[in-house]
Amino acid sequence: MFLCEAALGKQRLITRDGEVGWDEKDPVSAGGFDSCLAVGRTEPDAGQDLQVQFDASGPVAVPQGPVKASPTAGASTSSFSQSEYLVFKESQVRIRYIVQMEFEETGSRWH
Repeated sequence: MFLCEAALGKQRLITRDGEVGWDEKDPVSAGGFDSCLAVGRTEPDAGQDLQVQFDASGPVAVPQGPVKASPTAGASTSSFSQSEYLVFKESQVRIRYIVQMEFEETGSRWH
C-alpha cells in the first residue's frame, strides 16, 4: 500500500457507485474540479487528529480518534463505508511511504 500526499483542490463529492462513469475520460476538470471525494458514512473523530510536521510544507493531520458518523453532506445515505479520495493527475500525488500489510481471513471478513 502506498501512503501518499495529495493536492486535492476543489473536490467533486459523490455518494454512489456510478456517479462517475467508467467511460468518463475526465470526470473532474470539465466541472471545474481537481479531484473526487467518495463520501463515506464513517470517519475517525477529527477532534482527536494528531498534527505532525513532516517537512517545511506544513503540518499533516494524522487521524487517531475512534470511528464515528461522518458530518459531510450526503454521508448518512452514501453507499460508501469509508471516504475515498480520487485524483486523476500524477502531478497531484507524491508517494511518501510504502506500507506492507498482511491480512488474515476469518470466515468471510478481512481484519
